[in-house]
Amino acid sequence: MSYSDFDDFNDLSNSESMDEKIKRYSKLLKIRKLGYLDSVNYEVPDLDTIENIVNYCLENNKNKEALNFCDLWIDLAPYSADAWLKKAIALINLDDYNEALKSVNYSLELNPNDSEALINKSIALDNLNQSKKALSVINYAVKLYPTNEEVLFQKGLILESNNKFLSAVKIFEFLMHNDSLRKDCYIELGICYQHLKNYEESIKYYDLAIEEDPFDYSIWHNKGICYHQNRKYLKAIDAFDMALAIKEDFFLCWFNRANSLLSLGKLNEALNSYFEALKYQPEDIDTLYNIAGIYTDLGYYLKGIAYFTNILSIEPNHFGALFGRGICYDAIEKFNEALKDFNKALKLNKSNPDLWYYKADLLYNINKIEESLYCYSKVLELEPGNIDCLNDYGNTLIELKKYDEALTTFLQIIDIKPEMTEANVKIAMIKALMNDYREAAKYISQAILIDPDIENIYEIHFNEYLTKEQITQIKKYLKK
Repeated sequence: MSYSDFDDFNDLSNSESMDEKIKRYSKLLKIRKLGYLDSVNYEVPDLDTIENIVNYCLENNKNKEALNFCDLWIDLAPYSADAWLKKAIALINLDDYNEALKSVNYSLELNPNDSEALINKSIALDNLNQSKKALSVINYAVKLYPTNEEVLFQKGLILESNNKFLSAVKIFEFLMHNDSLRKDCYIELGICYQHLKNYEESIKYYDLAIEEDPFDYSIWHNKGICYHQNRKYLKAIDAFDMALAIKEDFFLCWFNRANSLLSLGKLNEALNSYFEALKYQPEDIDTLYNIAGIYTDLGYYLKGIAYFTNILSIEPNHFGALFGRGICYDAIEKFNEALKDFNKALKLNKSNPDLWYYKADLLYNINKIEESLYCYSKVLELEPGNIDCLNDYGNTLIELKKYDEALTTFLQIIDIKPEMTEANVKIAMIKALMNDYREAAKYISQAILIDPDIENIYEIHFNEYLTKEQITQIKKYLKK
């Protein structure tokens, strides 16, 4: 983005006339690119006309057209610092920062201390993640032009983009008394305080910016984001609604409004907002993913599968879509399809414990017990203190008659959570299987102390694994 201002000129009083000029001369540019200019009788615009067209294009967001006319301008006047600068500005607006840097460097070779060129060089460098160089360039500009408020404002923006929010705040607070910069300073102060999580101060500055321009939808949107981050979701939705009243086709605002509704648990209303967002960006992955997630949460698994599949048609290696679709397939007992998706997802990310857990449960449910045990162990490598997984891992070990390992697992559980009665009961059962009835009785006693109802039901847990004689032996020690 460029913060350059351009002088007004006569042609701008009639935008239709300027648009006609652009259209007419664009034909010339096409013929020129083909190399036929000499053989065709076309009027070549003079430099003043070209400059006016470029300025008009930049002011009206016609950056591709501006770039084409800048090339013509440079061909006709290769040593024009202004032509190279305007080309750099067009390239920055088109997010082509590498080429913009080349152009602005040419401009600075011709006019080394031009403040506008230095500003735009710092913008290009900052967007290329060369923050130290960007700051160095803007500091040089500040040294040359200590009273130039455009230069100071740009320094504030660079500090802000490098997370030096308190330093940026000082600059914006100093500049906010400038009439031409006041609104922008209020916005940037709102952004800085938002990043500093001083939401009250952030809202204060967004409100001041709104007083300056009540119909700037982007400020209302920023205010909504601030409220959302502060978990004031109803106020966030109100702010988003104001932005949408001004600009109905504001995709990002529909998306964030849906996020606030989702945070309130209003799933159907959130769906409606996500659908509105899709009208303007039908293939937005995040929107499709959130819709699929809501359908999954609501138990509409076939709809969830449809949306996850849509995502995968756009981005075949989308981890979340593969995982989510696998969950949906698992829920409707299409286990083979679920397993395929889980395995594909694991190829993309082997360090997600939830994925290993879902795969473990699936394998257990289709009676692939040994394979499920391996998956449970992978969860525990990633989350050693996961009680639920430890419990499932221990139960699976018991089923496979790996009693020593099962005992170790349940002992680990009660080290973490001594009040877990189920773990105490399982330890008692394993001790009985090892003919250590005294210890079995000890752990049953501990479970009963935690939950007296255990005394009436623990035998139910034992019947599958212990004989009546073994249960009788435990009871003998319980009476002692």
